[in-house]
Amino acid sequence: MYHRIIATLALTFIFYTGFGQEAYHRLYETNLNVPSTTIDTLFYHMSSTTTEGDVFAMGTKRVGDEDLTIVFTKHDYKGNIKWSKELDLGQDSVEILSLGDYNFNGTQDSILFTINANINGDPAMIFGRLEGGGNLIDLRTVGGSNPLSDVSARSLTAPFFGQSDLLLRPSVLPTINRIGPADSLVWSRTYEFNNTDGDIVLDAVTDIKQSADSTFVITGTSNNGGEEFVVAKLDSNGVQLWAESYTFSVAGIENILPVEVRSLSDRNTAVVGTYGTGGSSVEGFVAVLDTAGGIIMAENIIVEGNNTDLINFVEGDDGTLWISGIVTQNDSTLYFTTNMSLDGTINWTTFYNQEVSFTQPFTTTLLNVQSTGGATLVGHGFKDDTEVMHVMKHNAQGVITTDGVVPCSDTLTTTTIDLVMLSDTLTSTIENGGLFYNILEHELNGFSGFTPPQLNIDQQYPPFCPNEVIDTLLIASVSGVDPENVSYMWSTGEFSDTIRVMEEGQYSVTVTVNQDICFKMCDTIELTRLMLPGIAITQDNNQFCENGIVVLTGNYTPGALGETYLWNTGEITPSIDVTEPGLYSVTVTDDCGEMASDALEMALPDISFNANGGPNFVNFCTNGGVELNTGVVPADIEFDNFSYEWSTGPEDTADSLIVNEDGMYQVTISNQCGVMEIINYDITVPVIPTTGEITFDLNCNEENPNLSTIEFEGTSEIGDQSYLDLTISDLINPLNSVTGMNPSGSLSLSSYYVELKICEEIVDSLNIDTRALCGGLLRYPIAFFPGGQDEFSTTFGPIPSDTMNLDRISDVEFKVFNRWGETVFESNAILEAWDGTHKGEPAPSEVYIWYVSYFIDGQQILEKGDVTLLR
Repeated sequence: MYHRIIATLALTFIFYTGFGQEAYHRLYETNLNVPSTTIDTLFYHMSSTTTEGDVFAMGTKRVGDEDLTIVFTKHDYKGNIKWSKELDLGQDSVEILSLGDYNFNGTQDSILFTINANINGDPAMIFGRLEGGGNLIDLRTVGGSNPLSDVSARSLTAPFFGQSDLLLRPSVLPTINRIGPADSLVWSRTYEFNNTDGDIVLDAVTDIKQSADSTFVITGTSNNGGEEFVVAKLDSNGVQLWAESYTFSVAGIENILPVEVRSLSDRNTAVVGTYGTGGSSVEGFVAVLDTAGGIIMAENIIVEGNNTDLINFVEGDDGTLWISGIVTQNDSTLYFTTNMSLDGTINWTTFYNQEVSFTQPFTTTLLNVQSTGGATLVGHGFKDDTEVMHVMKHNAQGVITTDGVVPCSDTLTTTTIDLVMLSDTLTSTIENGGLFYNILEHELNGFSGFTPPQLNIDQQYPPFCPNEVIDTLLIASVSGVDPENVSYMWSTGEFSDTIRVMEEGQYSVTVTVNQDICFKMCDTIELTRLMLPGIAITQDNNQFCENGIVVLTGNYTPGALGETYLWNTGEITPSIDVTEPGLYSVTVTDDCGEMASDALEMALPDISFNANGGPNFVNFCTNGGVELNTGVVPADIEFDNFSYEWSTGPEDTADSLIVNEDGMYQVTISNQCGVMEIINYDITVPVIPTTGEITFDLNCNEENPNLSTIEFEGTSEIGDQSYLDLTISDLINPLNSVTGMNPSGSLSLSSYYVELKICEEIVDSLNIDTRALCGGLLRYPIAFFPGGQDEFSTTFGPIPSDTMNLDRISDVEFKVFNRWGETVFESNAILEAWDGTHKGEPAPSEVYIWYVSYFIDGQQILEKGDVTLLR
């Protein structure tokens, strides 16, 4: 039976991005090939210096309790050694106290590093350059106007950026020196940050990073008993832009240590670190600050409910934060990586499934790996009192596969608790820090004390064809060790170096080497199957106007690569030129022999168009003229690039024109293919009325006034009557209101407000109660004469019309009041009248107020007025 075999490369690893590994894990002891009780290698710092994901480790070689020399190693992105070097400072008495962070100088292809040491009994800071191949360029001691403090108290931080390198050194006060090309000093600043009480706050800078805008963000510890930490932003010259001290509202908080700070892609600032709450409790925190130092978010991160240290973080391409650290469980420690959104949501947490000791120093570094995606965590600690190095690759999903399996690692439960974060604005005093160099003698040799074995699985294995049988051997091998001391465990449950697989999917192998010392390595590989190919014909008419050619393209959806095309015209190119309508088809065949076809009934494009426009008088009032519309509609939307030439002049090129004079107008319309049409307009500009009047036509029903109707009309003596806009508002029944251009129709009797507009300007209005016009209401006089001779004027009361049906009226309430508000007469009878007396005596001559309420045909009528009593 035919087998595909994934071959192993024992000595070299060929990187192939097309089928990259989702995850891998390495656990190495670093005191290799030497007795562990005599000489150890301790790696303090790891960092990525290239886009390929290479890892540089910097540490010391130790004999007993003394660190004697510096060790540099370069690894590939999986942790395999490329080269190792040992640096001897060449002095009579050297005590290496701590190693500074370092970075890669891309412009000079060199690694920049710093060392804290006691040289012949005196504290010294050492600045060095190592080129990318491992050869030392120079090594110098660094001095300045401020004396060095006890350099063993703090690790030295030295980030370097592009053509302007940056160096931070310890002194009585924190000092930052910016070094330019050819080691020239750009500036040197010594910083003193003060709170609002004038107290010095900043104790030591723990991290500094350059931002994309050439500014810097720094963070450090405070003098206030470890209850605060400092974050500041400096411009490119080291001048403060803003600075704040921060604390958390947590009972018993102490030992706040900000470990790493970065400027994010949105120009905000993030910082991670740890703090204590008494005893041995250790908590991790993440804080995000805005562009002025304001607090956006602060979270306490707790892994598995245990003590959690946060050590490093990077920003992912998707804007999330990748955070590395350690979690303590009983007496052991696990390295972990967690992915967190900027709103504080934990997306996932993975960890190394090998425990390390917490009783010894440890480090972690989290690296972006641009070439393979995701991030790699590199850590150093102790396992059974022996130094070990971890290298672990994560993908963007935390290396969790679709079936829930987490190869080469495992998952942890992580929770967040919102922290109340308080801040205080700081001011800074900046002085000249000073800087000088002295050449330091040294010796650089090869180093063979750290040569871990290599686990390899060939990743250049192409995907299977859609219908190909998967019958494959996966072979893992480890170089540099006795095969008898190597054990294998595959994710399938098999324990040999070779397994046979017959399904696509992700496979992982964990390898343990038990030869004098212990190694743990894990790799993954994913077998995939190609999709069936697809093809779809698209039509491109861009050349048709010019030469009558239509381009048909077969758009291929892989499948396998190496596709071939065959059209029914006999052509074998992805695209063909056609000039005749008809049925066209294409068949594509990929390297797996799979085929796909598509057909298109191709019609030549229609480059004609219709122009069905005309004059528009509707908006004459707002436009100030008649709008001439072209109304162009292309037969094919591809040919909708039109040009317009109006007879009014070359400056008029829009698809419409507004005119305000009578006359003949013409427009010539052309599309990009040269098709032309001419439209003529014979325009008479309407005359807009300037005045108007509201009239009405009343139709009374004498037998039943309730059935009487009225019609309103707006009229004008001169002008186009269509521009009259009449609005009729029924004040009793609003739903009966009507509006429009002279609305017609009979309306029932009611109380109306009528308004006449011309081009939105009111020219006439009318308030009228039509109910009284056809005998529908009772009427009341304005004066009466109690001593007179006319029987209708000697009393005051309602006067019905001759046609009024009093049976329609009910619930009458009629009252008359004097000027003092006293009731002088009241009645509930329909036609009862006041005789002008009050309490049996003639009422004086004066004006009286009256009020009446009654219902007519079930509708309430309320009226009031005044009447004059004359004697």
